[in-house]
Amino acid sequence: MKTSLIELLVHANKLTSEYEWEAAIKLYRRVLAEVPDNSLIMARLADCYFHLGAGAGGFDQNSRQAIEWYQKAIELNPTSAELYYLLGNCYELLELDYKKAVQSFRRAVALNPNYVLALVAAASHYRDPEETVTVSEAINWLERAAAIQPDDGNIYHSLGRAYYETGRYEEAEATLLKALLCSTPLNPAAAPGVGKLLVRVQQSKVS
Repeated sequence: MKTSLIELLVHANKLTSEYEWEAAIKLYRRVLAEVPDNSLIMARLADCYFHLGAGAGGFDQNSRQAIEWYQKAIELNPTSAELYYLLGNCYELLELDYKKAVQSFRRAVALNPNYVLALVAAASHYRDPEETVTVSEAINWLERAAAIQPDDGNIYHSLGRAYYETGRYEEAEATLLKALLCSTPLNPAAAPGVGKLLVRVQQSKVS
Protein backbone atom coordinates (compact mmCIF):
# COMPACT_ATOMS: atom_id res chain seq x y z
CA MET A 1 0.00 0.00 0.00
CA LYS A 2 1.30 3.44 -0.90
CA THR A 3 2.45 5.76 1.85
CA SER A 4 -0.26 8.26 0.91
CA LEU A 5 -2.92 5.61 1.47
CA ILE A 6 -1.41 4.72 4.83
CA GLU A 7 -1.55 8.37 5.82
CA LEU A 8 -5.17 8.54 4.73
CA LEU A 9 -6.00 5.48 6.85
CA VAL A 10 -4.21 6.87 9.89
CA HIS A 11 -6.11 10.14 9.52
CA ALA A 12 -9.42 8.36 8.96
CA ASN A 13 -8.89 6.17 12.03
CA LYS A 14 -8.12 9.27 14.09
CA LEU A 15 -11.34 10.86 12.89
CA THR A 16 -13.37 7.84 13.98
CA SER A 17 -11.78 8.02 17.44
CA GLU A 18 -13.06 11.60 17.54
CA TYR A 19 -16.54 10.54 16.31
CA GLU A 20 -16.12 12.52 13.09
CA TRP A 21 -17.95 9.91 11.07
CA GLU A 22 -18.73 11.89 7.92
CA ALA A 23 -15.17 13.16 7.56
CA ALA A 24 -13.84 9.63 8.10
CA ILE A 25 -16.20 8.26 5.44
CA LYS A 26 -14.72 10.61 2.84
CA LEU A 27 -11.21 9.34 3.58
CA TYR A 28 -12.16 5.66 3.66
CA ARG A 29 -13.87 6.08 0.29
CA ARG A 30 -10.69 7.60 -1.13
CA VAL A 31 -8.70 4.61 0.13
CA LEU A 32 -11.29 2.18 -1.21
CA ALA A 33 -11.06 3.77 -4.64
CA GLU A 34 -7.41 2.69 -4.70
CA VAL A 35 -7.93 -0.76 -3.14
CA PRO A 36 -11.52 -1.63 -4.11
CA ASP A 37 -11.55 -5.24 -2.93
CA ASN A 38 -10.63 -4.68 0.70
CA SER A 39 -13.24 -6.03 3.13
CA LEU A 40 -11.58 -4.38 6.13
CA ILE A 41 -12.00 -0.90 4.69
CA MET A 42 -15.57 -1.72 3.68
CA ALA A 43 -16.24 -2.73 7.27
CA ARG A 44 -14.77 0.57 8.50
CA LEU A 45 -17.08 2.43 6.15
CA ALA A 46 -20.03 0.39 7.36
CA ASP A 47 -19.14 1.17 10.97
CA CYS A 48 -19.14 4.91 10.27
CA TYR A 49 -22.53 4.70 8.60
CA PHE A 50 -23.80 2.57 11.50
CA HIS A 51 -22.95 5.30 14.00
CA LEU A 52 -24.55 7.95 11.84
CA GLY A 53 -27.66 5.82 11.46
CA ALA A 54 -27.82 5.07 15.18
CA GLY A 55 -27.76 8.78 15.92
CA ALA A 56 -30.58 9.53 13.50
CA GLY A 57 -33.30 7.95 15.60
CA GLY A 58 -34.78 6.02 12.70
CA PHE A 59 -33.97 3.87 9.69
CA ASP A 60 -32.41 6.32 7.23
CA GLN A 61 -30.03 6.35 4.28
CA ASN A 62 -27.03 5.99 6.58
CA SER A 63 -28.57 2.86 8.06
CA ARG A 64 -29.05 1.41 4.57
CA GLN A 65 -25.45 2.24 3.70
CA ALA A 66 -24.21 0.48 6.83
CA ILE A 67 -26.06 -2.70 5.88
CA GLU A 68 -24.97 -2.53 2.25
CA TRP A 69 -21.30 -2.06 3.11
CA TYR A 70 -21.31 -4.92 5.61
CA GLN A 71 -22.96 -7.10 2.96
CA LYS A 72 -20.26 -6.13 0.44
CA ALA A 73 -17.55 -6.91 2.99
CA ILE A 74 -19.12 -10.32 3.62
CA GLU A 75 -19.14 -11.07 -0.11
CA LEU A 76 -15.35 -10.68 -0.04
CA ASN A 77 -14.87 -12.38 3.32
CA PRO A 78 -17.75 -14.85 3.80
CA THR A 79 -16.08 -16.75 6.64
CA SER A 80 -15.83 -13.75 8.97
CA ALA A 81 -17.99 -14.33 12.05
CA GLU A 82 -17.37 -10.75 13.15
CA LEU A 83 -18.83 -9.29 9.95
CA TYR A 84 -22.01 -11.35 10.33
CA TYR A 85 -22.27 -10.23 13.96
CA LEU A 86 -21.89 -6.57 12.97
CA LEU A 87 -24.46 -6.97 10.19
CA GLY A 88 -26.81 -8.50 12.75
CA ASN A 89 -26.36 -5.44 14.94
CA CYS A 90 -27.45 -3.26 12.02
CA TYR A 91 -30.59 -5.30 11.47
CA GLU A 92 -31.34 -5.32 15.19
CA LEU A 93 -30.57 -1.72 16.15
CA LEU A 94 -31.16 0.22 12.93
CA GLU A 95 -33.73 -1.67 10.86
CA LEU A 96 -35.41 -3.31 13.88
CA ASP A 97 -35.71 -6.50 11.84
CA TYR A 98 -35.11 -9.13 14.50
CA LYS A 99 -35.58 -12.07 12.16
CA LYS A 100 -32.73 -10.89 9.92
CA ALA A 101 -30.67 -10.03 12.99
CA VAL A 102 -31.00 -13.54 14.38
CA GLN A 103 -30.15 -15.07 11.01
CA SER A 104 -26.90 -13.07 10.98
CA PHE A 105 -26.09 -13.91 14.60
CA ARG A 106 -26.74 -17.59 13.90
CA ARG A 107 -24.36 -17.44 10.96
CA ALA A 108 -21.71 -15.83 13.15
CA VAL A 109 -22.10 -18.59 15.74
CA ALA A 110 -21.93 -21.26 13.03
CA LEU A 111 -18.65 -19.80 11.80
CA ASN A 112 -17.24 -19.36 15.31
CA PRO A 113 -19.09 -21.36 18.00
CA ASN A 114 -17.06 -19.62 20.73
CA TYR A 115 -17.79 -16.04 19.65
CA VAL A 116 -19.24 -14.69 22.90
CA LEU A 117 -20.72 -11.49 21.49
CA ALA A 118 -22.66 -13.43 18.85
CA LEU A 119 -23.78 -16.08 21.35
CA VAL A 120 -25.17 -13.47 23.72
CA ALA A 121 -26.73 -11.41 20.92
CA ALA A 122 -28.50 -14.44 19.45
CA ALA A 123 -29.70 -15.61 22.87
CA SER A 124 -31.20 -12.22 23.68
CA HIS A 125 -33.95 -12.82 21.11
CA TYR A 126 -35.64 -15.81 22.73
CA ARG A 127 -38.38 -13.54 24.08
CA ASP A 128 -39.20 -11.97 20.71
CA PRO A 129 -42.81 -12.32 19.53
CA GLU A 130 -41.48 -13.72 16.24
CA GLU A 131 -40.09 -16.74 18.16
CA THR A 132 -36.91 -16.74 16.09
CA VAL A 133 -34.98 -18.32 18.99
CA THR A 134 -36.20 -20.96 21.43
CA VAL A 135 -35.45 -20.65 25.12
CA SER A 136 -33.54 -23.94 25.03
CA GLU A 137 -31.30 -22.54 22.28
CA ALA A 138 -30.78 -19.37 24.31
CA ILE A 139 -29.81 -21.34 27.41
CA ASN A 140 -27.38 -23.45 25.40
CA TRP A 141 -25.72 -20.36 23.92
CA LEU A 142 -25.57 -18.51 27.23
CA GLU A 143 -24.12 -21.53 29.04
CA ARG A 144 -21.43 -21.70 26.38
CA ALA A 145 -20.75 -17.97 26.65
CA ALA A 146 -20.49 -18.21 30.44
CA ALA A 147 -18.04 -21.10 30.18
CA ILE A 148 -15.84 -19.07 27.82
CA GLN A 149 -16.15 -15.81 29.76
CA PRO A 150 -16.87 -16.88 33.37
CA ASP A 151 -16.32 -13.48 35.00
CA ASP A 152 -19.02 -11.53 33.14
CA GLY A 153 -22.00 -10.84 35.35
CA ASN A 154 -24.17 -9.71 32.47
CA ILE A 155 -24.04 -13.15 30.87
CA TYR A 156 -25.07 -14.78 34.16
CA HIS A 157 -27.91 -12.31 34.51
CA SER A 158 -29.34 -13.30 31.12
CA LEU A 159 -28.79 -17.00 31.83
CA GLY A 160 -30.40 -16.74 35.27
CA ARG A 161 -33.47 -15.10 33.78
CA ALA A 162 -33.79 -17.86 31.17
CA TYR A 163 -33.49 -20.52 33.90
CA TYR A 164 -36.19 -18.74 35.93
CA GLU A 165 -38.55 -18.52 32.99
CA THR A 166 -38.24 -22.26 32.39
CA GLY A 167 -38.85 -23.17 36.04
CA ARG A 168 -35.25 -24.13 36.81
CA TYR A 169 -35.26 -22.18 40.06
CA GLU A 170 -32.24 -23.71 41.80
CA GLU A 171 -30.05 -23.02 38.78
CA ALA A 172 -31.58 -19.57 38.41
CA GLU A 173 -30.76 -18.64 42.01
CA ALA A 174 -27.17 -19.86 41.81
CA THR A 175 -26.60 -18.16 38.47
CA LEU A 176 -28.05 -14.82 39.56
CA LEU A 177 -25.86 -14.86 42.66
CA LYS A 178 -22.86 -15.38 40.37
CA ALA A 179 -24.01 -12.36 38.38
CA LEU A 180 -23.69 -10.22 41.50
CA LEU A 181 -20.25 -11.56 42.41
CA CYS A 182 -18.42 -11.50 39.07
CA SER A 183 -15.30 -9.42 38.61
CA THR A 184 -16.80 -7.87 35.48
CA PRO A 185 -19.61 -5.81 37.01
CA LEU A 186 -23.17 -5.82 35.86
CA ASN A 187 -24.49 -3.10 33.65
CA PRO A 188 -25.59 -0.45 36.20
CA ALA A 189 -29.04 -0.33 34.67
CA ALA A 190 -29.43 -4.11 35.11
CA ALA A 191 -28.11 -4.46 38.66
CA PRO A 192 -31.36 -3.53 40.49
CA GLY A 193 -33.28 -5.97 38.32
CA VAL A 194 -31.08 -8.86 39.40
CA GLY A 195 -32.05 -8.36 43.02
CA LYS A 196 -35.74 -8.21 42.17
CA LEU A 197 -35.46 -11.32 40.03
CA LEU A 198 -33.71 -13.17 42.85
CA VAL A 199 -36.63 -12.37 45.14
CA ARG A 200 -39.06 -13.78 42.57
CA VAL A 201 -36.93 -16.90 42.19
CA GLN A 202 -36.88 -17.48 45.95
CA GLN A 203 -40.63 -16.94 46.16
CA SER A 204 -41.15 -19.46 43.37
CA LYS A 205 -39.01 -22.04 45.17
CA VAL A 206 -41.23 -22.01 48.28
CA SER A 207 -44.59 -21.75 46.50
